[in-house]
Amino acid sequence: MAHQGDDGRVLTPRFWSLRIAAIALATLSVFSTVEARAAAQAALVMNAVTGEVLYSSNPDVTTSPASLAKLMTLYLTFEALESGRLKLNQQLTISRRASIQPASKLYLQAGQTIAVEEAIRGLVTKSANDVAMVLSEAIGGTEEQFAAKMTAKAKQLGMNSTNFRNSSGLFHSEQYTTARDVAKLGMALMRDYPRQYPYFSTPSFTYKGTTHTNHNGLLGRYAGVDGLKTGYIDASGFNLAASVVRGNTRLVGVVMGGKTAAARDREMTGLFDMAFNRIATLDYTKQPKQPAAAPLAMTKPPAAAAPTPTRPAVAAAPTVPKPTGAPEPTGWAIQAGAYKIYDDAAKRLAQVAPVVVTSLKNPAPMVLPDAKGEMHRVRIGQLTLTEARNACRQLEQKGMGCVTISPAAQANDLALVTPKGAVAAAGQAGFGDTLNEIARMLRARETAPAK
Repeated sequence: MAHQGDDGRVLTPRFWSLRIAAIALATLSVFSTVEARAAAQAALVMNAVTGEVLYSSNPDVTTSPASLAKLMTLYLTFEALESGRLKLNQQLTISRRASIQPASKLYLQAGQTIAVEEAIRGLVTKSANDVAMVLSEAIGGTEEQFAAKMTAKAKQLGMNSTNFRNSSGLFHSEQYTTARDVAKLGMALMRDYPRQYPYFSTPSFTYKGTTHTNHNGLLGRYAGVDGLKTGYIDASGFNLAASVVRGNTRLVGVVMGGKTAAARDREMTGLFDMAFNRIATLDYTKQPKQPAAAPLAMTKPPAAAAPTPTRPAVAAAPTVPKPTGAPEPTGWAIQAGAYKIYDDAAKRLAQVAPVVVTSLKNPAPMVLPDAKGEMHRVRIGQLTLTEARNACRQLEQKGMGCVTISPAAQANDLALVTPKGAVAAAGQAGFGDTLNEIARMLRARETAPAK
């Protein structure tokens, strides 16, 4: 029996059979895409100082890099700056092809120009596809030639499972990478271009009156994170490459194929937490000595040369000297291990405390559980930043692991487990009693008979 459609066509049984087959094929295609997305989910965390892999899940599964491809675009841009082929204040002409790139973009206009440094900041914060095209044409002549340079550089850096076909990370069926290769690229950026790496910690960038906030949600929200970059297209899911430094430890992490940006960020912070805990509990007597991790983001990138003033310089206002002898703020802590069993943590604290407490003014040794009581962290709190760094140095000289904990992180961890008002009591006589009470409850819970 035939039916008539809304457009007047007669819908025969043959039409319906073809329609059902098309729907089935489309449904199969959707499920295949979902399966491919699930298979592409991957993560990896590396110690950037030693190269040790601290966590991995599908690290060698190939997937689309999305905007993580811009990390290589920036690598080649930094290379051109160091060789003198580009200068930060150099103006680059915007081609029509660049101007019509899809968003995310700065909406550059063909025929106008943009400074190299503005282009760098536009890539880091806005992840602008039109900017990526401008840089690729300035360095490679055409984007296709630039993509060939990107792939050649990837092979040179040991990224043997990576192939680039454009400078932005927009979808291309022959463009792919892995979590391991992205981690190698992140480490290469820090190692080869320490003067330019601080661009990755740029919180925001204003271009022609519009302010663009960095897409990396971990900046300013997870202690020690100072770069690198996010990425998203449908074919990849939500990607992130990030680096964090605490004390003498720098980690590089990669998460690919996240279902949402928030889920991706949560996974990254969880992996970083786990990695720092693992480092703190390693048997450091069997570990080689590690050089201190460089706080790369502390060095400002070289600025463009300022123009010669056309009028006499105004005398600088007198500088008010800072009061000498002002006490350095406390609130910092160190962590020298993390254990599932309270007694193991207490034994570690008994080993650690005698090494450092005599050099500290008002230390608060503690076994600090997490919110669920599943991990017991060996910490010494109420320190200044100087005390924390010196204490970690002393422990490392004795072959013991140590990381510094920021005041915000320490206060948050205390607030999760201490009774109301206990954090405010830090430094007072009752604070030690509070910690002892926490320890007593933990011991009682561990020795209680199973029900």
